[in-house]
Amino acid sequence: MFYQLVHENDASFRIRLGVSRITSQEEEILSQILASHPQISGIQIYPATSGIRIFFKGSKQAILESLRKIPYSNVRFSGRTASQAG
Repeated sequence: MFYQLVHENDASFRIRLGVSRITSQEEEILSQILASHPQISGIQIYPATSGIRIFFKGSKQAILESLRKIPYSNVRFSGRTASQAG
């Protein structure tokens, strides 16, 4: 997924996604994806600004690289499919 790193410290970093906003369905899907990452210990998602704060342990670079491999188009598609099913 495309993102911009906007803030970082030793325990967390914040990224802004390349989308205008995150829907509630997309937020749920992103939460599930990110919670399954072994180095991510917590997340906060800010839908209105397309921001995500990630708390981590281990290599920040490894997490950033794995985030780049997530196709956001799949998150969007799954979010639309989930909203149509519900």
